[in-house]
Amino acid sequence: MNQIVFLLAGAIITSLAIIATIMWFKVYQTKLQQRKTATELERALEDKRIRLSQDIRFIAQAMLEKQCEMTEGCMRIKVLLDLLDQRFINHPDVKQLQSYYSMVAHLPTHQAYKNLSRQEQFKFDRERFALEETYRATVYVEIEKLSQFDLDWAKAIPSH
Repeated sequence: MNQIVFLLAGAIITSLAIIATIMWFKVYQTKLQQRKTATELERALEDKRIRLSQDIRFIAQAMLEKQCEMTEGCMRIKVLLDLLDQRFINHPDVKQLQSYYSMVAHLPTHQAYKNLSRQEQFKFDRERFALEETYRATVYVEIEKLSQFDLDWAKAIPSH
């Protein structure tokens, strides 16, 4: 009788050990897959950050070469900086760009601009031209810096 109890206990313990090993292996595989996924996400995020920084440099360079108007370029760069890191709003090297953007953000673009009457378009164009003339020198100092933009800029973002 004791022998049967010991054999039964041994079988139960062996079964539990096998089940525990299987469960441990599943947990191990899950953790491995999670690490792989996290690495892939980190790589994708870094690739996105690199593309955004390249786009910022490209637009800034186009602005310097007069291939992109100041207002359009500032709006595009502002969006890219926000996509890259919301804290760029406090970056010391884009304060004028941020300020200029806040003055032109209300201007209609794309289809909204096309839907305006010629008279309304002219009114907004006059406003835009006046703002560009007033802020061109200070904004272009920052655009010159942005033409050399890289991800190290993020290190200078204040942590407010």
